[in-house]
Parts: sequence; C-alpha cells; structure tokens
Amino acid sequence: MLRFGTAGLRGPLRDGPDGMNVETVSRTTAGLAAWLRERCLGGGVVIVGRDARHGSAEFATATAEVLAAAGFAVLPLPRPLPTPVLAFAVRELKAVAGVQITASHNPATDNGYKLYLSGGSQLIPPADTEIERCIEAVRDPIPRADPLPTSPDPHLLNLPSGTPIAELGEEIVRRYLDRVATLPTRLDAQPDHTTTPPARLDTQPDHTTTPPARLDTQPDDATTPPAQLDTQPDHADTLHARLDTQPDHTTTPPARLDTQPDDDAQPGRAEATREQAAARPGGSGTETDSETVGDPGRSSEAFPDVMPLPVRRNELRIALTPMHGVGGETAVAALRAAGFTDVRVVDEQFAPDPDFPTVSFPNPEEPGASDLLLALADRVDADVAIALDPDADRCAVGVRGPDGFRMLRGDETGVLLGDFVLRSAPADALVATTIVSSRLLGKLAPARGARYAETLTGFKWLARAGSGTIGLGPEAAAERHHAGLPIVPRQPRLVYAYEEAIGHCVDPAAVRDKDGISAAVAVAELVARLRAEDRGLLDLLDDYALEFGLHAGDQVSLRLADQAAAAQVLARLRENPPDVIAGTPVTCTDSAQVRGPMRTDALIFEADTFRVVVRPSGTEPKLKCYLEVFEPVPDRAALPAAKQAAAQRLSELRKYFENL
Repeated sequence: MLRFGTAGLRGPLRDGPDGMNVETVSRTTAGLAAWLRERCLGGGVVIVGRDARHGSAEFATATAEVLAAAGFAVLPLPRPLPTPVLAFAVRELKAVAGVQITASHNPATDNGYKLYLSGGSQLIPPADTEIERCIEAVRDPIPRADPLPTSPDPHLLNLPSGTPIAELGEEIVRRYLDRVATLPTRLDAQPDHTTTPPARLDTQPDHTTTPPARLDTQPDDATTPPAQLDTQPDHADTLHARLDTQPDHTTTPPARLDTQPDDDAQPGRAEATREQAAARPGGSGTETDSETVGDPGRSSEAFPDVMPLPVRRNELRIALTPMHGVGGETAVAALRAAGFTDVRVVDEQFAPDPDFPTVSFPNPEEPGASDLLLALADRVDADVAIALDPDADRCAVGVRGPDGFRMLRGDETGVLLGDFVLRSAPADALVATTIVSSRLLGKLAPARGARYAETLTGFKWLARAGSGTIGLGPEAAAERHHAGLPIVPRQPRLVYAYEEAIGHCVDPAAVRDKDGISAAVAVAELVARLRAEDRGLLDLLDDYALEFGLHAGDQVSLRLADQAAAAQVLARLRENPPDVIAGTPVTCTDSAQVRGPMRTDALIFEADTFRVVVRPSGTEPKLKCYLEVFEPVPDRAALPAAKQAAAQRLSELRKYFENL
C-alpha cells in the first residue's frame, strides 16, 4: 500500500492500494479533507494543479470533486502548469492547502500527489502521520461534487463577480509571471544595513497600481517578437502563455557584482559576437530594441570609482529545455517578461510528452539527459543553457568551459545564486542549504555578513530554515514544538535556499519551495551582468576557490530494486562503518543517533580533505552518496593543480562508493 508521507504520494500507475489510481487519489483526498476540518479549516480555499503525466488530468478532477463535496472552495488551475505556480497560488490566495498532481522527475510510469499547507510550504511531521490516520479511516462511498458552485469568490483576486473559474486560474498565472519578471529589479536593490531592513523579497507586488502582465492566446508581432526557437517556428503558436506588456528595464541600474572587470574587456564585443552568430544557421532572428540597464552617469555604490556597465538582457542568448514537461511555455514567458527575449528551445523536448521519449530518466541530473540541450547551446553559441525538470521546480545550468559546454553541479549553481541574492539582501539575512550539500555556502555567508542555516534534505525543511521561518501557517505551534524551537518566532529573514539536487528558492516570500522558473530568471540576470564585464559563471567559481578554497563535488547514485534494498545497504554500512576510505582515515557520524531535529537516516564520513554523506533517496529506489573534496588554493596560479588534485580524489572516492 502506498503510504502518505511528507512528500505526499508517489508511485507506479497501477490498480490497487499500492498504485497511483483514482481510488487511491480519492481516498487520500477524503483523508486530507477530514484532517483539515479537524483543524477548523473546513470550507477554506484549496488549489488543485497538475502536470501532463499519464493520469494527471483524471487525478486532478477526482481531487477537486472530493474536496468540493467536503465543502471546500476549490480552485482547479486551468491547464497543466509548473508546480511552483501551485505553491505560489496557495500563498497568494491564503489557501488552507494546495494539491499538485505530479511525480516530478520520476519515470514515465509513475505519478504522485504533492501537498502544500497554508503559507505555501510542504508539510512536515507529525502532520503526515496524522493525515495517514485520517486516510485509513475513510469509508466508501467517497462523495464527489462539481467544484464550480463552490469555487472561490473572484473578489479574492480583485476580479469582478461572475468571472469564470478558468479566468481565476489564469489570473494566478499572470500574477506569478509578474512576480518572477520583477526579480532582476529586486536583485538590483541596494541593501539597507540599518536596523530596520526594507521590504524587498518579502514584498508582494501591488496589483492595484501596476496591473499584472496579461496572457494572450494570439501573439502581437507588432509589439513583442516571438520567442527564438531552435529550428521549428511552429512552437510560437503553442506559447499561449505570453505577456503583452514588457517591464521597463531602463529606469533602475543594476547592482554591480563584487568583482573587478577586466580592463581589457570591450563592451562592444557583445554586439560583434551577436552579428557573427546571426549570420550562421540557427542564429538570432528578429530582435527588439536594446533593453539596456545602467545609468552611465551614476557610479557603482560597491565601487565608487567604477562606472556601471550596461546590462543588455535581450542580447543574452539562452538555450532552454523543459525536458518534455510543463515548464516550457511558462519559462519562456517569464524570461521574456524579464527582458531575455533570445531564448532557443530544444525542439524535441519542448512540448509536454508524458512518455519522455528522448531521455531514459527525465531528470537533468541523470547522465545524458541534458545532451540535446548542450548540443543546442553549442550550436547556437548560447551564453547559458538551462534545463528544467518535468514539473519545472528544479533548474540545472550549463556553461561553456575549456572543453565545451558542461552542466554545473547543483552545489555550484547554489553558491552562485546564494552570493548573488546576498548582494542585495538586508544585513543579517539568512541563507540555507542541507546536510548533503556543499560546505561552501556556509563559508561564504558569514563573509558576506549573512546568517547560514543547515537543514535536513528537502524543501519542507529548507523553507522553514531558521527559527523565524518555521511555523507561518495554522500548524505553527506544533511545527515549532516538534523542531525544538521557541513557540514565539523571530522575524523571518530567509532570502535564499538551495539543495544539491538542483533545487533553488530565490524568492521565498512568494514561493516557499524550489522554483526552477524563478531560478532560471535569476541565473539569466547573473550571467547578463557578468557578461557586461566580459566574465562568466566559471570565473566567479574560480574567485570563490581563491577566497574559500576549492570545493569540488560529485555524487554516486546506486539504483536498486526498491527502497527497501537501499535501506539494507545502508544498514550493512552502519553495522560495520569503515575507518579508512580511499587510503584516508575518516570519522563516521550516524545521523540516526543524533538527538533533536537533525536526526535522519544518513551516515556522514569526514576527513580533513573530504566529506561524504550516504543516505537513501526519499522518492526513488536509490542509495545516494554525496561526495565533496577540499583543496587549498594559495593563488590563482595554483588553481589548475588544485582542480587536478580534486578530480583525482573524487575519482578515488567514486570508485570506493560505487562498490558498496
């Protein structure tokens, strides 16, 4: 039987209690409704969304109808949409819950049921076991009803009475895109290090003064050029989630990154490169007028003697794949709304396809999954490559290196975005990552005057990182008590969180979960600013190596028959832990024996030069080994040797853990 956990449900599509099917979904939803009513939340708003997997439409309908019959005001989102849109909707509408039908990046034969509680965060224990007990108490028949008569009042979204329920969902999408499109402006804000921090990432846009960008079904070629696609122009017709208003990118100069520009850099290089690329097959098509950010009359506050360089967002070329998932249209719309109009997509992977025909596993982390993206990026001379997973809550980044394009590891992207967000964050802001992620963010944060928190794996914990961010919903006291924290929280200051598995939360005030689309916009903005200085993401990573030492990571993922088999391998390792790994003495910490909220099923092996965390996957039949090595870098000339030594040590560690 499928068990309901903090991740909801996830499993194979098949009949019976151990599979994802309408009966399982209906019973789970009836249990959820009973649990919500027990907490005096009956009749509240619940959002229901879905991806484009096999069975998702049917499961979403069953979810909405069971909730409607239980007396809740149900808002079904109008079409397959990214999971972050659902998480945003729960927070935006102050809903009591949200359900997304998705199995994220699992194989095509799976589906799932993901739950968000009030405030837009995933649930944590003991809520999962409480809901499981309510599910077990459900008795047939399970009532179902049309959600239309009890749908939310349109006034919740400042829409007139009588607005069709589908339009309410479209308004949510518009607001989400409007929020994501303002990320470059908000990341541009200068930090105020006074005792009262300004409202920044936690400020909701005022839709009464600035109307949200609208979505049009027909492109307006007179005002907005179509998204640049790889080879087939037909995708322009499918981009129905397009914005008909472009934000004004000319009024606020960007905050400069804390790096010195190359004195030999020529700002005009970008124009020459684009002209050359446009002459090649697959080169740039129609472009709008240059959207330039930067006031040449204003010096940088970080570098008072350095003039800010212009950031030309529409000259940045982005290669993108949604990996057969539902993120393509929304991602292109969000990037274009933020000013990034030259987006080339992987044609074979752009339209949602529940069979994921071009990949063995639809996960950008899997070997070979991003090959088509990297080939496209190389072919069109992209400045950056971006891969979303099928429900678009994860974002992987590809860059051109000495040997061609390669995908960055989640830890590399994580520290890049963390540093970028902190450049405009208030004093004492909080960033967070998990126990399996790199140690680098923990070194960078205090160097930037920020706080750092570490949590267990999963955004259910990351979204609550720091005492101030735990317990913003109706289960506040229980959550804080369970985590061993004071019942009265401090003011939340979380501005960024990431997990090694390419999950990034760059705007926790709007989406308290990983969000691949807002991360893509933030990455594009960072690359555009670096490009204005003739630098790239790899240059910035080298700077971190000089400042904090080289941190290099890798992962060994042992795919096993089932999750029980992964637990057995870990149990064997726990019973007889090694004291030497790859010729180096190590200490072992069994996190299952740790008291308090950081207790978990994991083993941590540590030496002066490396750290390894071994744990079973929470959603797949895998045993995961997270490897990280450390090398000192006394000066820039020592970087190549440090990278070679790190690669050799990682190879030795990988060989050891592949043979567990």
